[in-house]
Amino acid sequence: MKSVVRISDGLIPEDKPVQLQSGILRRMIHPDNGTPLSVAVSLLIMNPGDEVAPHYHKHREEVYYILSGEGVAVHRNTEGEEEIKLEKNIAIPIPKNMIHDIKCTGEEPLWILVIMSPPLPVDDSYRAD
Repeated sequence: MKSVVRISDGLIPEDKPVQLQSGILRRMIHPDNGTPLSVAVSLLIMNPGDEVAPHYHKHREEVYYILSGEGVAVHRNTEGEEEIKLEKNIAIPIPKNMIHDIKCTGEEPLWILVIMSPPLPVDDSYRAD
């Protein structure tokens, strides 16, 4: 198992989420990258105007930690809809089956550390439209 993973070591998955337009997803800590832990960590870099369409995960919980940039996330569940302003140094918990989306609204890229549990070799994202 790797003791240190640099951004340049992060895998850009061939199965890049269809929702992601021009940004980059790098799997840093993930079984596909030689780090078989019970949690996965990825770096998501979204360009201005980039969006991740509404989707949910049946078997995965996530946390988004905003490293830099600005954006908006929307969470939808049976209780309604919540719009969340994304800014540096906030964490957003996303439980299983929560429909969520993200948009980079700033003039600079939006950098998000994505923590997932469990890490699945195959993405379990389901579009919500």
